[in-house]
Amino acid sequence: MGRTQFLAHRGVSGLAPENTLASFDMCLQYNPDYIELDVQRSKDGHLVVFHDPTLKRTSNGTGYLKDYTLAELKALDAGGWFDARFAGERIPTLDEVLTRYKGKVKLAVEIKYGSIMYPGIEKHLLDAVVAAGWLDDVIFSSFNWESMIQIKQLEPRAKTQIIALGHSKEYVNLAVRFGCSVLAIEHHYLTPDIMADAAAQGIELIAWVVDDPTEQKRWIDLGVNQVTTNRPDRFAAVLRGETVTF
Repeated sequence: MGRTQFLAHRGVSGLAPENTLASFDMCLQYNPDYIELDVQRSKDGHLVVFHDPTLKRTSNGTGYLKDYTLAELKALDAGGWFDARFAGERIPTLDEVLTRYKGKVKLAVEIKYGSIMYPGIEKHLLDAVVAAGWLDDVIFSSFNWESMIQIKQLEPRAKTQIIALGHSKEYVNLAVRFGCSVLAIEHHYLTPDIMADAAAQGIELIAWVVDDPTEQKRWIDLGVNQVTTNRPDRFAAVLRGETVTF
């Protein structure tokens, strides 16, 4: 059994504004296996990295992201809300991320809202990843499982993940049915029976989101495949065998 891998959730989002280049750059010093990020689409058809449907929480904008052009989104401050030190951080495009981090880290790309809000975004995203030479280094994911079905139909080689809420032993079976090799479950609902079933069926498990270093160590000791965390600094220290207090 290999080392438990970890995904930097929206970068090092416990220490820097989520889904920004500052957050992604900072997290690299902790050597995460993956940077996890969220993708939506601007009014004029550009893939951008942002979590919420609306702009208010993590920028100085208002309204829905989908109603803004890329130029309008780039004019927003996506860092000052977190701390004045990050004022002036911009909303990144996916292309910027693919160019900046190629060969440095893998990506876990979550499609937000899928074709419900962004018709055709699955193909758009897949085409961008393939064109940039990233296919082998990306996990595609979504709460909208239909998006993962579409990704696999478009490109059977794509590594896909469904994100599950709550507890159900059926999640593993659903991952197999949808052709997904990875299943992400909120760590409170991840149980030994699910772990055993996933291992038997060849499904990798992600426990999300785990920031408490005691919990991080517990999941490492239990041998879960991957852990998503807002604090990759803590996770890296735990992997080194250090005692982390906070």
